Amino acid sequence: MSGAQSIMSAKAALRRRMAERCRRLVMDSGRPAAAALAAQGLAQLPDPAGRRIAGYLPLADEIDPRPLMAQLQARGALLFLPCVEDENAALVFRRWEPGDPLLRGPCGNWEPAP
Repeated sequence: MSGAQSIMSAKAALRRRMAERCRRLVMDSGRPAAAALAAQGLAQLPDPAGRRIAGYLPLADEIDPRPLMAQLQARGALLFLPCVEDENAALVFRRWEPGDPLLRGPCGNWEPAP
């Protein structure tokens, strides 16, 4: 194996280990972390009434911002989620409310219907 291949192999192994570590961390502390994010987010943000706020729906190894988003919406914020309309184009953001139907996007993410 050449030096470049060895480095690429080591990087791939490190990525796999770190992804597994992130998944375990979310599994072990996901709900408390999401609750802490909501509490801190509400404490740090100005009044959200009437503001447009972009969020995201978490993948397996990401902190869940939905509790914060639900509280922001309850206080009058308008929520938006990113959508991939074309792999070579900029993201677009569509209006979303908890409970709205979602479609699987081209990158495997969940996004609001057009």
